[in-house]
Amino acid sequence: MTTYTVGPRHQLRLRSCSGVTSAVGVRRCSAKGAVGSGRLVLPTADGNVLTVATSDGRFAWELRNQAEKVSITPVAQHGVVYLNGRTLTARKITDGTKIWSHTTQDVRPPCAVGGG
Repeated sequence: MTTYTVGPRHQLRLRSCSGVTSAVGVRRCSAKGAVGSGRLVLPTADGNVLTVATSDGRFAWELRNQAEKVSITPVAQHGVVYLNGRTLTARKITDGTKIWSHTTQDVRPPCAVGGG
């Protein structure tokens, strides 16, 4: 079983089934995460998106190469996570299934507008 724990300075540490934290498994994450439907969506410093279960830190899904020149700011609502970056995309937050995607050039974070 693969689980993750969050350490100082937003470092995500990979923990093996033996309970040993791997130095190789340390990944730097952005402080800009999104939570919904039992998932924590975290952008990594290298432009990927990592999603873990909020209940136990287990790996859920990952989206690689989402951004290169901008930081990713995920927004979660009603079981969907919206991600900026190389694509502006909507994905099921539970398993990462693509709902829709529009190719862009490292789109800045979307603005959330309350509409009731």
